[in-house]
Amino acid sequence: MTVPVFGKRIRFDARGSVDPDGLPIAKYEWDFHTGGNNFFEYSGDGSLTLVYANAGVYEIALRVTDATGKTDVLPMTIEAAEEPLPPPPVEPPRADYTVTVSGNMARFDGRASGGTRPVEHVWNLEEPDEWVEALGPVHVFEFSGPGTYDTALQLWSADDLEPDVLHKTVTIL
Repeated sequence: MTVPVFGKRIRFDARGSVDPDGLPIAKYEWDFHTGGNNFFEYSGDGSLTLVYANAGVYEIALRVTDATGKTDVLPMTIEAAEEPLPPPPVEPPRADYTVTVSGNMARFDGRASGGTRPVEHVWNLEEPDEWVEALGPVHVFEFSGPGTYDTALQLWSADDLEPDVLHKTVTIL
């Protein structure tokens, strides 16, 4: 049985009930509040729709009566739950960083990067095909000498989305 959500329409259907003697079911009665102490005939065909106004646990019962007047009662407990909130949207990773240069040393700061759950900053600082995995978004690097270097930050997300890559040119005098 699907857990009903309060404030939403819930369909109850007893039309699958069968009499052990093979007789037709003559009457379907429901008790939606006391668990079997206060039955009402809600519909002739055994199905109905109900809306619970509040979340909570409810003792309900179904009573079926066959053509000879024999009855059977099925008590049950249901919980009308609050509607779950939709998951928050996943924002893809967005690489961003600043570079501060002093002599041959450069401080790379990727804390301005964004996304729902960025988890790994991977830097390419001097060699075009060498990526350096650094712990955390800040990395200090010593360049081999003066020159113009293409640097890059590759930002990975915990959501297995494609990484975002941002390139910046750094000049060492």
